[in-house]
Amino acid sequence: MSIPAGEQETGGRRAQRIDARANRGRILDVAEEVFGQGGESASTEEVARLAGVGIATVFRHFPTKAALLEAVLTRRFDRLREQGVALGRGHREGVLPDLGLVAPAGRRARRKHHPRSRSDAGPRHRDGAGRGAGGDLGVA
Repeated sequence: MSIPAGEQETGGRRAQRIDARANRGRILDVAEEVFGQGGESASTEEVARLAGVGIATVFRHFPTKAALLEAVLTRRFDRLREQGVALGRGHREGVLPDLGLVAPAGRRARRKHHPRSRSDAGPRHRDGAGRGAGGDLGVA
């Protein structure tokens, strides 16, 4: 069976045409931006306009606004998961990948607190009182 020009076959079912896949990707890119700025009340018509497609094309790919929002969120969560996996892999290898993440302005890196690094080197309770010579019983 021959495959029409501009289409690909995947596992016995016809895949989307190349231009339809490109439209879907543009719709998702724009929807992420539009819904990111305007929340769920943002307009699907605005998404269509900015993506350069008609509203019918948006609804052909995503039958409801909720389906479009779900696809946008799923895509975002997938990217976050991939970044987490990359960070975990980098941590194990001793090299952290550049994920394009920037620390908020004014934030400094925190050092890990090790209880044994203090001069008294003794454990402390949550209230800051030391535990020696009956310290946990209130006896001096």
